[in-house]
Amino acid sequence: MANARALVSQRLKVIRKSRMVSQQALADKARLSIETISHIERKTTSTTVDTLEVLARALGVEMRDFFLEAGGEHADASLTRILAAARTLKAKELEIAVVQIEALAHRRRE
Repeated sequence: MANARALVSQRLKVIRKSRMVSQQALADKARLSIETISHIERKTTSTTVDTLEVLARALGVEMRDFFLEAGGEHADASLTRILAAARTLKAKELEIAVVQIEALAHRRRE
């Protein structure tokens, strides 16, 4: 397992971006400062379990998701590509893409 601080910071950023949430929006929803979010993502500070709990709730994930190495850099690169492509879609096209991805994720869990 990678260094815990590095892993948490990377996962926080990936999860936040995959949900198309800005640092400011996350800070507002979690009732934290944007500086706190920024410092965690840049690995310039450690964070507490309480803060991770608040962030997980604000992002709609489990705390354990911050510690899972979700396929490493390849998965992160794929998420970045998906995000970039999604930003070019019209609303209806984006909804179709979301439904397809959710269907794939659901099949995988079965």
